[in-house]
Amino acid sequence: MAETFKQLAQLSEIEALRYSVDSCRHSAEIICQDAPAAVEAAGIEALIVDQLEPVGETIAEFLNLPFVCVSCGQAIQRRADAPPFFMPWNYENTLWARLRNQVAYTILDRSCQPILQVINQYRQQWKLPRSVQNTKQDVFRCIAEACKRLNVQLVIAHGGGMSPDAVQALPGSPLVVDYAPQLEVIAKASLTITHGGLNTVLDSLSHGVPLVAMPITFEQPGNAARIRWTGTGEMIAISRLSVSKLQTAIQQVLAEESYRYNARRIQEAIAQAGGVRRAADIIEQVITPQSPTLSLSTSRTRA
Repeated sequence: MAETFKQLAQLSEIEALRYSVDSCRHSAEIICQDAPAAVEAAGIEALIVDQLEPVGETIAEFLNLPFVCVSCGQAIQRRADAPPFFMPWNYENTLWARLRNQVAYTILDRSCQPILQVINQYRQQWKLPRSVQNTKQDVFRCIAEACKRLNVQLVIAHGGGMSPDAVQALPGSPLVVDYAPQLEVIAKASLTITHGGLNTVLDSLSHGVPLVAMPITFEQPGNAARIRWTGTGEMIAISRLSVSKLQTAIQQVLAEESYRYNARRIQEAIAQAGGVRRAADIIEQVITPQSPTLSLSTSRTRA
């Protein structure tokens, strides 16, 4: 460590960044090689992980240990309006500043790829979902492993994203197809496992079927949060996804009647809303010349 700091003091900004990334990559490889055995030998029951050490979370997940993430230096919060922690910029809540910040974060992410490649290599070796941009195969493998020991029939529709060899390698005995008639399958399902896209969420709740959501991007995190808030299912952040966590969530949603009760409650609300027929009626009423205004029971009239 002393030698690392000595080298950094002699380098320019760009050279120092490259040297730091290379040092962190080497450190991540050593930690992945040696830490699991050392932690188990010492009987450690929980980990405190530095926010700037991404490999710590992977070690905790591999050993199925609880962990707490701490910021030993500046707390890093990746907000669009906040300058990156490594830049000397002032705070500006403007479009230009947000774009500037995003470019800087993109450069940082690309610079750190060698570190993440090492971590993802070990995560794949340990059969953990990859820590960055989980592939479909990673997630499907995790789902299949979680359902393998449960008394359930798993159906996977992968949208053409898996090769025959990858399908054959899935744990357990899932029924795997490129595409499936979603509404027909959900109508016979006890649980839907989804990334949280609104189409699948509404299809599932329209049939009174609870969910386990693993959101990745776009509106999925917001949808997953609403699933949890309404009691119609559980959510697991994709960055925290593991076989044990997913298996626990599946067992919980299948076992507790409250999830099915709440899913049926939302099912009734969806049915009462009127669906596409009600939407068509509203559109026709608005565009019909004889009926230029629309009156709904939930609307308010303003003078």
